[in-house]
Order: sequence, then C-alpha cells, then structure tokens
Amino acid sequence: RRSAPSSALYLNSLCSSPTRTLQRGAFRVGEFASGDDARRMEDAPPPGSLAGRPPSAPALPDDVVPPPGSPAAMSRAWRMPSKAELQHAVQALRDDPYDADRCVACCTLLESATQRSSASHKKVLAAGAAEAFLVAMKVHLRNVEVQTLALRTLQHLASSVYLNGPKLVADVGACAAAVAAMNAHAGHPLLQQAACHALELVAFGGLEQRGRAVADGAIEAVVQALKAHKDSASVVQSALAALQVLTEEGENAVKRFADAGGVSSLVSALQAHKDDAQVSYWGNLLVRTLSTFSIDVKTEIQRKCHWKGLELDLED
Repeated sequence: RRSAPSSALYLNSLCSSPTRTLQRGAFRVGEFASGDDARRMEDAPPPGSLAGRPPSAPALPDDVVPPPGSPAAMSRAWRMPSKAELQHAVQALRDDPYDADRCVACCTLLESATQRSSASHKKVLAAGAAEAFLVAMKVHLRNVEVQTLALRTLQHLASSVYLNGPKLVADVGACAAAVAAMNAHAGHPLLQQAACHALELVAFGGLEQRGRAVADGAIEAVVQALKAHKDSASVVQSALAALQVLTEEGENAVKRFADAGGVSSLVSALQAHKDDAQVSYWGNLLVRTLSTFSIDVKTEIQRKCHWKGLELDLED
C-alpha cells in the first residue's frame, strides 16, 4: 500500500496545459498537503516524479522584465482573488448555472485560485463551491470546458485532506458526476485525465469515499479511459494510479475491473509505454494490488505479459 496519492501525477495534471507550464519548478509538494501527509509525499516521491527533480528553469530575478505573454509574465500578472471575489464566483454559479459563458468564467477563476493556493480551499469549500460545481456539471454535461474546469477544481479541493476535502467532495456526488463526464466525453484526453485524478484523490481520502467511487462506476469508467487513450502516457498514468487505489476496495472491486476488460487494457497500456518509467511504476503497483485479492487475475496478467515480452516487478 502506498502512503500518499500520486504526487507526480497531480503535478503533471497541474502543468498539462500550455498556460500552466510556469508551475513546473515553482511548485512544492507540501503546497497541497499539510503535516504528516506533506512529509510522506516529500520523503518518498515515486521514481522520476517531479517532486524528485530540480526545477527545470531558475526563476527570473525581480528586476528582470519577462517578455509580454510569456509564462513568467502571466505568473507575475496573476494575483490571488480576495475572499469576497471567491465567494462572489461561487454565488454566481449557484444563482445562474445555466449561463455557459458565466459558468466558464467562474470555473476558470476558482480553478486557478485553488490550483495555486491551498489557502483558498477553505474559503471556497465554505462558500459551497462543491455543490455549485456539481449543479453546473449536471446542467452543462455536454460542455467539455465546464466539465474539465469543474473536475480540475474538485481535484484540487479533494487534495485538502486536512480540510476533509475528499469527503466533502464525495458527499455532494462528485464521483458520479466524474463518471458521467467521462462517459459523455470519452474521446477527450484532458477531461479523462482530470477525472482520473479527481477519483483517485477522493478514493484515497478514506474507506467510505472509496466505496462510494466504486459503487458509482469509477472502475469501469477508468478502465474505458485506459482502453481509449492507451497511447497517451499522461492518461495512462492517471488511470493506473486511480485503479490502484480503487481496487484496494477488495475482491468485488477487482472482479469489476476484470469484467470491464481491465486485464487486456492494462497489458496493452504497459506494452504501449514499456519504456516509460512512470507507467511501469504505476502498472506494477496496480498488479500487486490486484494480485492481493485474486490469484486468477494475477495469473492472467502474468500470462498476457509473458506473451508480449513484458517483465513485471511484483516484489514489495
């Protein structure tokens, strides 16, 4: 069992869009955790994780003016919204969730704030943002931008274990909403990645949340994402990490994984990224979890991997 969520994947998700490349190297693992959670994440980062790498580029000195429109310029231009502004954005979502443009604007502000500052999580959660996002997601199920922004914000909020974020997010129905978004936008890799991260963080927050995610169909949805986007290393990594914590639910969860075609999808993904250390790491971790609850699934995975020339590391 791992002692912390997939910090490397969470970092990658925050940096996956061009406007967020400025976060690479500036991020610190403890920013989205506190106390023992932060120390565990710092003590044992996964192999090749961003947590274990030096910053990709040094920060610019304060007296150097970055080029207009550059990531550094955007970083300096951005400011943290005030508590009143955050509350206003949440209230706007609650008052009129049917205006798509307004929803996107509010979601963008809240996603940016919760991504950059864990201090905003308490304010946003207290304002009822989790419920507001779920309403917006239900109203705009076919709007991929609203869905992705909402999922990313729920992901950030679910990372605040010290605020009971995973439970608060799960209690409003985030797992079912994430599954619905994944089913409605099966061909959209960024949404699938964001949903996998959100489901992983919610499920990692406790037994109740994990059971709810499994019951809401998270395993089947993540397996489909793994199958549909096996050529995307980012989606594969996030899906494997989510499946690892979801299948810790036990024999029934492993059976649901197998019945959804998880074994073939897993082996195909490992084959497609056999030289990717992150994919191998999370793939092996998932296989260890599956092996704990089902010898038959373990044997089938080993047989399929053998025929494809893939080596597994099942030693703890």
